[in-house]
Amino acid sequence: MSVYVSVDNICKSFGSLSVLDQLSFSIARGELVSLVGPSGSGKTTLLRILAGIETPDQGSVFHRDAITRDHPAILVFQDYLLFPHMTVIDNVSFGLRARRRSRRIGRSEIVERSRYYLEQLGVGDKEDMFPAQLSGGQRQRVALARALVMEPRLLLLDEPFANLDNELKRDTARFIRDLQQRLGVTTVVVSHDVEEASEVSDRIGVLVGGELLQMGTFSEIYRQPATLAVARMFGTINVVPAALWSKLSVQAPPGATVCTRAENTTVVTAVDGAARVLNSRLIGGNMYYEVDLDGWCATAYLPSGVMQRGDRCHLSLSDTMVFAL
Repeated sequence: MSVYVSVDNICKSFGSLSVLDQLSFSIARGELVSLVGPSGSGKTTLLRILAGIETPDQGSVFHRDAITRDHPAILVFQDYLLFPHMTVIDNVSFGLRARRRSRRIGRSEIVERSRYYLEQLGVGDKEDMFPAQLSGGQRQRVALARALVMEPRLLLLDEPFANLDNELKRDTARFIRDLQQRLGVTTVVVSHDVEEASEVSDRIGVLVGGELLQMGTFSEIYRQPATLAVARMFGTINVVPAALWSKLSVQAPPGATVCTRAENTTVVTAVDGAARVLNSRLIGGNMYYEVDLDGWCATAYLPSGVMQRGDRCHLSLSDTMVFAL
């Protein structure tokens, strides 16, 4: 796939605070890339640079197709910013109606295009309503329609699932992915939630402390995280003390950090087991265990189980990850 957006060595500071540090990556035409990371990692600043709202202190952003007023880069904020005094159709058509007369299309075409995107987003029957009459999910879809009606070269979504309940998050994630694929709009999503990003993304970029630590598919990053910080973002991690390596059949160079995911940590009931269950409870259909082994507390997620607090057990690890110093 051809490179559509290229980010080269981007740096950005606000006063003495460094927000982005030498970021470089590329996005293919029609690709959906999510940027994930904790608060303060620089995700939204990067999104604003891609939108042209902020200017980097160093580095450059290259767009294969020029960003123009007729085909802009559009940033959709997490609070949607709909005009409360305008109906849905007026909100969606506002950008087209606000163009200079020399660039403006006819009113009938404006209405037709606005209705098309409202229908595509499943809110075509809401065009005469006001934002206050809509649910959070409906307001989000109106905000997306307002962006898409401008036929953007690049669509930028800032925390698009932040104000939605869990069920609506999943539905909206699948919907955005389906719509993006149908329309072929190159899209960048900022999210702090890896699970949400995995629902919609072709690739995911992990930002921590202003640095892009890794970019790849969800499967690539999940199975082969570049650093321990990346591994922790993609699930609960057990870091294995060096003193227990031999007991748990771990092989690693001296000084390395060895860890495994909670779902790759197995506990089995055994009256002579060296480990002991500290806590157990059912979470989301899986059993959650906290297990003590020689003073080390490990977390295990298992599809089933009946062990209770105080039970003895064997503990074993699979798919361990080794990060050398």
